[in-house]
Amino acid sequence: MARVSILHQKFISFFISSFRASEINSSLQEDLRWNHTYTLSNYPSITADNTPLPPLDPSLTPEEDEALFVDEPWVEPPILFDYGTNIVLGPGVFLNVNTTIIDTCKVYIGARTMFGPNVSLYSGCHPLDPELRNGLKGPEFGKEIHVGEDCWIGGCAIILPGVKVGKGCVIGAGSVVTKDVPDYTVVAGNPARKIKDVPRNTISEEERLRVLDIAMSGVEAKE
Repeated sequence: MARVSILHQKFISFFISSFRASEINSSLQEDLRWNHTYTLSNYPSITADNTPLPPLDPSLTPEEDEALFVDEPWVEPPILFDYGTNIVLGPGVFLNVNTTIIDTCKVYIGARTMFGPNVSLYSGCHPLDPELRNGLKGPEFGKEIHVGEDCWIGGCAIILPGVKVGKGCVIGAGSVVTKDVPDYTVVAGNPARKIKDVPRNTISEEERLRVLDIAMSGVEAKE
């Protein structure tokens, strides 16, 4: 699923704030309404996901509408992929701008994992032998990529075919991950190597809940 209605509203809000209202003619507004309706009605065939979207309710505020999708993946455009239907995103996944996923094989991204900008996952590959590779006429093969829950993938990181990244891992910005990464490990570099274990339980449960409450409410922490 995707945040269709709330992102549509945000797009309209941005568009109107960027231009004088008089410059937005009725034809354009009608096109936007049609596109929104088309996207909703054709959503299952576009995404190969039969999970129903919440019904549209014009009485909801933007905040209330967004709350309906709070556990859905958040994908910042643009995103590039081969097929799209070989990508599986867990609840609460965040993909920042310019994510590239070559989904020749399945690519799984676990719940609450976050990507920085320009992260690339390549599940497809070609033979090293140039005669066998033979440009676009040769074979393509690949291996699945698995990224576990609660990972943080730094900007411009690259994850190669067959790699499994464990739970709670941190991948440093610009890293090239060529081998599996054990649970709760920080790696960085090209090729990526272990830097240290991920620190855990650094605050009390009470403090953790307070931080989560602040984050969810959007209220800034006071000194």
